[in-house]
Amino acid sequence: MITVSILLIFFGSFLLYHTSEKGLISYDLPAEKWAQLNKVISKVIAVIFLLTSLIIIVVSFGRTSGILFWLFLMMMILGLIIIMAPFKKVTYKQISVLFLGLLILELIL
Repeated sequence: MITVSILLIFFGSFLLYHTSEKGLISYDLPAEKWAQLNKVISKVIAVIFLLTSLIIIVVSFGRTSGILFWLFLMMMILGLIIIMAPFKKVTYKQISVLFLGLLILELIL
């Protein structure tokens, strides 16, 4: 469940990053184009993703440690997105392989 919540945080942060007014507009992927053209819907979906991940983590870890862990994940993922997204060096294939590997490790261990 932790991998699913990390993935939800990533997607929510991704949508919020691409709905920013100060961000560079690039239409590399259809998801980026859709997020930039439908900003209100993208922000609502992003908030739903983030709240869902918060609920999953709080149920998994408890209230206080879950909120702290969620805040830690938010800071880490938002920092990585803000730093790495403008360079366009990380592809979505690499991200999907990373999350698939994390999910397999979570299910095995």
